Amino acid sequence: MINELNIKCRGVWDIDALEAFVGIMEPELIREALKRSEMKSVAYAIEILRNWHAEKIHTVQVLREHEGKRRSRLRGYRGNVVLMDKLPASIQWQQEQERLGVPIQPREPRTVADDPELAEMLRDLHRSKKAGS
Repeated sequence: MINELNIKCRGVWDIDALEAFVGIMEPELIREALKRSEMKSVAYAIEILRNWHAEKIHTVQVLREHEGKRRSRLRGYRGNVVLMDKLPASIQWQQEQERLGVPIQPREPRTVADDPELAEMLRDLHRSKKAGS
């Protein structure tokens, strides 16, 4: 099977490590690990088997159940929910006003000169430019 799936094998060490799982896991599960490591290496298959052993997966049936639960958890987590950023309070207020049908009255246009603090800052900026030139 290693040759059929074109799996890299480092020799006797990899074969011995695989054989160590024979008494612990059913042979079909070992084959499944080898199939999943196709075009990779026996070491990769051994890591898969170690992970399954740590998760107490020793049969193909338990593996299928585990993967089914995992898929349903992921599906439940993502679901079909569209995540949206929360809009700023001013936009939410405007949307609420539009939903209620309240006419929104436009404000009169304002300039920098309408705000004394901004007007003073602008004058200071112009003075510093003149002094620098």
